[in-house]
Amino acid sequence: MSRWAAILALSAAGLTASCTHESQCEDHDRARESRELAKYAFDGGHFDQAKELYTNAMNKCTQNYDARIGVANSCRALGTQLYQQADQLASVGKRQQAEKVFMQANNNHAQSDQLFRTAMVERPDDVDPHYGIGLLWYDRCTSPIAAPYRSDDVENRQRERDQAIKEFTLVLTRMPQSSQAHRYRGLAYLAADRIEEGASDLKIYHDSRQDLYNKIVGTWPSLTPEDKRRKDIALRAVEKEIDDVREVIVLEQGEMVDRTKVLKKKEREAQGPAEVQKITQEIAHLSRQQLVLEGMIKSFALTKMGEIEQAIVKRCREYLEAFNRGKVNEVLVFLGPRKGEEKQLRESVSAKVDRGMQFKKVVFRTAVVSNETASVGFVCDLVTGQVSHPESEVTIRWRVVGGQWLVSDHP
Repeated sequence: MSRWAAILALSAAGLTASCTHESQCEDHDRARESRELAKYAFDGGHFDQAKELYTNAMNKCTQNYDARIGVANSCRALGTQLYQQADQLASVGKRQQAEKVFMQANNNHAQSDQLFRTAMVERPDDVDPHYGIGLLWYDRCTSPIAAPYRSDDVENRQRERDQAIKEFTLVLTRMPQSSQAHRYRGLAYLAADRIEEGASDLKIYHDSRQDLYNKIVGTWPSLTPEDKRRKDIALRAVEKEIDDVREVIVLEQGEMVDRTKVLKKKEREAQGPAEVQKITQEIAHLSRQQLVLEGMIKSFALTKMGEIEQAIVKRCREYLEAFNRGKVNEVLVFLGPRKGEEKQLRESVSAKVDRGMQFKKVVFRTAVVSNETASVGFVCDLVTGQVSHPESEVTIRWRVVGGQWLVSDHP
């Protein structure tokens, strides 16, 4: 996949759902039908059709806030697509056609901007228009072609990149659990060379996808062919999201390598110790960022588990849910201590429950099974009383007792 395709796929996947309000309209049934068809067209990448259908829904119901957000998102994605077409036309010498398509792209992005800003005034507490306009700025500032701005137009690209970060930050202030806002803010941070901040956001996003993947694998039914088809489609969608983001990280790392090569050449040609020192510092800074990106690339993949591993993760999830309910009797039935350790394990776990310990935002990372023993590792916000320890790494050990997985060690 090309950098352009990766970016377009990322932004197209970001359409958010709003609450519907067609029931306030005379023709709400047709408006709802048109909006449902529009979403189908948008998800399929047919942004011109989506725009037309959302506009139709909006015309049938002027109060249809969702349809207006849909038009805004469709104009954003269509404009980005048209910039690509204009670039392709220009590359084969069709200048007049390229200029016409370029103006259409500009008009669509201007309409998107206007609709999102109107929605912000109409519903100040809604995050959808802020998320949508954040994607608009993200599309524009990360465009790999000379549209809407040339690659060397640093001023405009930086301005819109910073606007994107601002909008995604606002979304996360109001909706901290929005994994997609973490995704795009993280990528915008990478574009801004704020690699550490980007890595933090993208880790949250990656963990949310890993957790979703685990839930689909472990809890979605797969009894019928239709169940299996739905499950397979959902898993492939999560895998594609991770692959697309990882590709952008790889490209960012490659661009940083190229920048380092240019700086090293300048270092060899530098005049005077002051200039050499400045360039050397820049190279060192880029090298540190490259290490962070390399680490992200290595870790940015889904951990896939077999049936046995899925079963033990599901069992661990049930155990943690019981633990978080805070009822000792429910928790103790999960324990299977080794001989001679019964009292110690029961007292230790009971004390943890009594102290109000809870495991929040659990993301399972590993499940290792060996014969009749297993260990499950996860990351979570470990809460005890009023104190929270984010990003805590926990490993719980299990063993089979009477054909059932039970906890043998809980540190």
